[in-house]
Amino acid sequence: MIPKASSSNYRYLKLADEIESKIKSGVYKAGNRIPSIRNVRERSGYSINTVSQAYIEVEKRGLIEARHRSGYYVKPLLKNILPAPRLKKHRPVPRKVSINTLAASVVEDMGDRSMLKLGGYSGSAGVAAAEIDCGAR
Repeated sequence: MIPKASSSNYRYLKLADEIESKIKSGVYKAGNRIPSIRNVRERSGYSINTVSQAYIEVEKRGLIEARHRSGYYVKPLLKNILPAPRLKKHRPVPRKVSINTLAASVVEDMGDRSMLKLGGYSGSAGVAAAEIDCGAR
């Protein structure tokens, strides 16, 4: 069973709440390193596992981030996030095309260098690599 975040029966959640309140009150500012797990362990008297679990909980809440071999840092608090833009619903209108017109437009677009080529290659990989290295087209 996973404990609720509001539960005060768990030491790591109490510590996580304390760290969160320090971040939100400005004691720990965005971009700054927070005290190490060992430092908090010495000051609080909690075990390293408890402190580590509290840091993981605060990280899950999106308030801090772990940096490899560097410690934990406060993430910027984004208070005024803009809402996601609303996209217009595009409804394509079907139209009649002949196969000749379609084929002609494909052939015409094949010569356009700004178009992304999504074709396949059936030759050997070594030849393809050599053609790429030489700039062959």
